[in-house]
Amino acid sequence: MNWYIQEYTVTSDKPEQVFVRRLCDCLDVSFKSNGATSGPETWMLQAYYTLMKELKMDLPALIPQVYLYYDPQTLKQRGYKLFEHQKMDFLMVFSHKNRVVIEIDGKQHYAVENVASPKLYSEMVRAHREMALYGYDVYRFGGYEFVGVDTNKEIKERVIEDLKDFFRRLFYKYGILKEA
Repeated sequence: MNWYIQEYTVTSDKPEQVFVRRLCDCLDVSFKSNGATSGPETWMLQAYYTLMKELKMDLPALIPQVYLYYDPQTLKQRGYKLFEHQKMDFLMVFSHKNRVVIEIDGKQHYAVENVASPKLYSEMVRAHREMALYGYDVYRFGGYEFVGVDTNKEIKERVIEDLKDFFRRLFYKYGILKEA
């Protein structure tokens, strides 16, 4: 985070909040253009950051919008697709062997407009298998789990608590947190 503070001349006494807000603003662009104040990826980051403050410890970075494989050539230049669903919502690296992908699946993953698409669902499941074969543990959230968070405080609090519980359990699994 020091690079961010220096690069953007952050003068706040809470530079972590400035950094997280910047990430959230970038993630929220498409949701705000559709009238929402935030999207599921922002709530995921908020839950993570809140848990980190509660635990008072450094945790593995939760990196949004990561490409599994980056190739600067276009599909047309290459002549073939590298990886169908290569952009991940979030990546966490616990070690060189333990890498976690977190995906939040909106209807674009399984429907065309409002009609279920077995083809899209099959592509998503295939991508899930591919990521697993590349050594990533993949955890998926359904977009429906976030319905109402933008407009209802009680729902938002429940979802944030559920997300924090998920992260705690994930950290126990990978030995970042120890059972009390």
